[in-house]
Amino acid sequence: MANNKKIKFDRKPKINHSKTKFNVVDVIVIVLIIACIGGIYVRYNLIDKIGISSQLKSYEITFNSSDLRYTSLIAFQKDATVINRSTGEKIGIFKEIETTSPSSVYVTNSDGTMEKVYYPENTKIDVKGKIIVKGIMTDNGFLLDGNYYLANGSVLDISTEKLDITITVESLSISVEQE
Repeated sequence: MANNKKIKFDRKPKINHSKTKFNVVDVIVIVLIIACIGGIYVRYNLIDKIGISSQLKSYEITFNSSDLRYTSLIAFQKDATVINRSTGEKIGIFKEIETTSPSSVYVTNSDGTMEKVYYPENTKIDVKGKIIVKGIMTDNGFLLDGNYYLANGSVLDISTEKLDITITVESLSISVEQE
């Protein structure tokens, strides 16, 4: 038959009443947690107040664009948002067209010399205009939005809602509308 041994269970769990000690490792962990919280606060609050975005000022980029169809002039709209086609980021706001002139091309004469010839009216034009941008002027040059280097002679592919063109930067100056 079966072995009928009784097993006695202790109903009260045994508790170790020794005191929990607070040691050096615990202090280091608490200090590191406080330092992490402080770092997050500095990153998201103070850096924005003293960072690059607070140093950005308004500048005017004077640009030119060549060999445009004369009908493209209609697509230039004041206060249109200008976007860098390469990155898709906003560059600034279109301000105005300053001048237009017929586009030119160099051709070889019958005697072998080069001559500058202008396209007929209502065909191709060259445009000079201005775009208002935000940036920082540094010792090394102009940083568009604080991170993209731009200088006289820089070539940009830009877009507006109605226009895709390539421009060459002619000059940079502080915007008249600067506060």
